[in-house]
Amino acid sequence: MGISAKVSRDSTAETAETGSPRAARTTSRGDRILFRLLGIIVLAWLAYTLYAPHRQLGIDEMNSLNHASLAVTDTLAKGLALDTKTILVGPPKELAPADGDYVTDQPLVRIEPRGGNNLEVYLPRATFESVPFPDRDQFVKTVGEAWCNNTGPHSHYFLPAVELRDVRTADELGSYSCFGMKDMKELLVRR
Repeated sequence: MGISAKVSRDSTAETAETGSPRAARTTSRGDRILFRLLGIIVLAWLAYTLYAPHRQLGIDEMNSLNHASLAVTDTLAKGLALDTKTILVGPPKELAPADGDYVTDQPLVRIEPRGGNNLEVYLPRATFESVPFPDRDQFVKTVGEAWCNNTGPHSHYFLPAVELRDVRTADELGSYSCFGMKDMKELLVRR
């Protein structure tokens, strides 16, 4: 009799706290479903964030980033003393020479927007190295900010970055992340 009395007291206490003995199990089941759903959303976000820099944009998507591309073109032209006509913007398919002659003595600067508002800038190593070494970090930051500040208010969801690469070897010359401490502070202040 002592055992059954103990069991009935425990079930009475559980009923008094939650309203029913099954409510505690139902709540935890709902939490598990919510956590699984959040996990799937986070995994999908992570997968796209990792894939996006490799995704080439179509013409319509490129047109939506025209303002940012012009800002980067102006920044590069000013910072490297280039004519804006020598800076090409677009996906590789659109920039291929019409005559099929890919060999050139004067490689042009290429700006290629990518998925997730990432940007790759291809320029000759010698052109990049014409910027004095102590000023290169500031130059990369200026190019990065020209892109990041002109892509739109909700453009940093997929952690975009700007990468400057050698046009001949694709070696990374510099990079700038659009997502920084300022974005973290804004996220925390909104909450």
